[in-house]
Amino acid sequence: MKRKKQKKKEENKLTIVDMIFTICFLIIVGGGGFMTVFRTPKKLSYLEGRELKTFKMPNFKTFVLGTFQKNLEDALTDQFPLSQKIKEVTDDKFNFTSYFPVPKKVCLNHYVYLHEERALASCTNQMVELPLTVEERQEDVDNHLAYYNDFNELADTYYYVIPRSYAFDFEKGVLTFDTYSLLKNNLKGKYHIETLDVKNLEDYQKYFFKTDHHWNNKGQYQGYKDIMKMFGKEDEIRSVVDEITIKDPPFYGSASKYARQLKRSEDFSFYTFDIPPYFYMRDGVLTESPHFDEKSKRYKFEYYYNSLYGDDIGEIVYDFKAPEKENLMIWASSYSNPINELIASHFNKTFIIDVRWLESFDYKEYIKANDIDKILVLASTDVIDGYRWNMGGDKDAV
Repeated sequence: MKRKKQKKKEENKLTIVDMIFTICFLIIVGGGGFMTVFRTPKKLSYLEGRELKTFKMPNFKTFVLGTFQKNLEDALTDQFPLSQKIKEVTDDKFNFTSYFPVPKKVCLNHYVYLHEERALASCTNQMVELPLTVEERQEDVDNHLAYYNDFNELADTYYYVIPRSYAFDFEKGVLTFDTYSLLKNNLKGKYHIETLDVKNLEDYQKYFFKTDHHWNNKGQYQGYKDIMKMFGKEDEIRSVVDEITIKDPPFYGSASKYARQLKRSEDFSFYTFDIPPYFYMRDGVLTESPHFDEKSKRYKFEYYYNSLYGDDIGEIVYDFKAPEKENLMIWASSYSNPINELIASHFNKTFIIDVRWLESFDYKEYIKANDIDKILVLASTDVIDGYRWNMGGDKDAV
């Protein structure tokens, strides 16, 4: 009898504990949900280097189609109070690859897998993407080649190839996505082509960030010089005035953020140049060009690449008011951002087009209307194979 009473007493205690936990849980979830829906949303995650999802009021259509439920789930994940801090703490504490060195017999000439398609390359701290082949992106490649051949007919066209890390298989030491050969074998008409000279992992480490998929200041400047030589303007190449390095807070690149490798960061270096004054327009609005104060207080997870070189945008126009010079159009990705101003300083007007951010774009009319003399296709691997560079940002375009 005593045992039964004792057991019942213990069960009652557990029930009370469960009730208290449930009430606290509902208060937290309810309060967090209320704040997610009604407070001013946060727009950017410096931890993850992306725009955060925000809550959108439902209507009959979004509720029936299920898009409201998906939006609510995404908004709760991104906007829930302290969600970013929780991600930072859990990623930092439980990401064991950040803590322990990998034995050489395991990593030498092999990938150390970190998160989905991100890995470390061959016992180095170089974060890279896993390799892709042309065949895996053939439909998008064919789509792009069609209007590149139009470019060749419409203006004096130049292609500068920038191989991303997924263009290589660093385990086998081979190029799996040979953009240079692909263009040479498929482009028609008259054109010019050059490539950033990257043949192996050692070359790649020289020109690209360790924690980001973009090229570093050495790669950017080498690309600028190569492009100027392609244009026949090697005598006009601008010299570096200064090199500035930011050590604190350090640079957490897109790769370290994507793979949640918050122990992996690096210094961020950039060059400065003497550039003549110019007018600068973003999507048709006259504004100031990107300005960066490296001495100002930064966020811990500040994405310096965007802060210094500017965000991606549909159309940017540089006007140096030099009518005796030619007009240039750059078919762009974020790789062009660091060198847009440099290249534009050698032309009258330069039109930077990132078609990912344009709902529609008639390139034939645009080239004609703006008296484009030269076209530069800044052919990073993603520009050649990515669906978002199909005309008008339409992922279903063929």
